[in-house]
Amino acid sequence: MALEQDELRRRIAAAIAYAGLSQDSLGNLIKPEGAGKKDPEQISRGEKPMQLQQAQAFSRHTGFPPEWFLEVEAGPRAVDAVLGEILSALTELRADVASVRKQLGDLQSQKQPDERDQVEGSDS
Repeated sequence: MALEQDELRRRIAAAIAYAGLSQDSLGNLIKPEGAGKKDPEQISRGEKPMQLQQAQAFSRHTGFPPEWFLEVEAGPRAVDAVLGEILSALTELRADVASVRKQLGDLQSQKQPDERDQVEGSDS
């Protein structure tokens, strides 16, 4: 079953936002792949139907599976997959932040007392 236009527009907007893109920048990315530069805009407005080629191009640049743009049933499954990826990325990011904080703490504790005084005294 094909997606309703409002749902397709919502899914395209969500995928573009998730990828940190705009409709124009996605259009620039998919144009060399044979899709139209204006496809994201035209499909979102209902002026052009979503085809497999565009869905695959959108998928490559947004991280959402092509089914997200084509199938009603793909919604929850695709959202779960993307949320899993986001959770994994956040877990990695938290570990990286913890590591950086530890390294900063180690660097601060390695400073000599007179170096700390010079740094603190330079603010005056």
